[in-house]
Amino acid sequence: MGNVNKEDFYYGAFLSKLTKSGTIPVLINATEDGLFYKLSSQNTKEEIMVLMKYRSTPDHNGKKVKRWDFSFTKAEIEQLRSFHQKGVQHLTALIGGVHSNLPQSEIAVLTFEESIACIGLDYIPGESRRITVRQEKYAPGLKVYGTSLADKQYIRVDRDFQNRFHL
Repeated sequence: MGNVNKEDFYYGAFLSKLTKSGTIPVLINATEDGLFYKLSSQNTKEEIMVLMKYRSTPDHNGKKVKRWDFSFTKAEIEQLRSFHQKGVQHLTALIGGVHSNLPQSEIAVLTFEESIACIGLDYIPGESRRITVRQEKYAPGLKVYGTSLADKQYIRVDRDFQNRFHL
């Protein structure tokens, strides 16, 4: 029997939510820090590409705020750009884990436009690109911002990504 890696638990949580609703995920590509899946759904005729990334613990884990930072490689940014240029619908799924209390984990799903607003479209060598997901106690949804979008100009995303994207 093979070993189960930590990322399998986090990616599996997102994939489980999708398959329970009838969405069929197919692995397309693995990067050094993420997975690209093609999603087919009974609810929509078009296929959707999704880049999944995870963090197993928050970078900040206070009583009222949890924050996860997700970095993006040059290859991932180029793949996002390629999907956009080809007219392929694309999402980014950011899975923020709380290893010590898994039910407190969060999943933020962003459109291409939201992802690019946060990280910027151009990769600059030597400069990191990131998206931050912030969960605040009692706040509706999750705040996302990043390298190209200051935390004060955040985007609020709904936690119910399945209804938002009809997955």
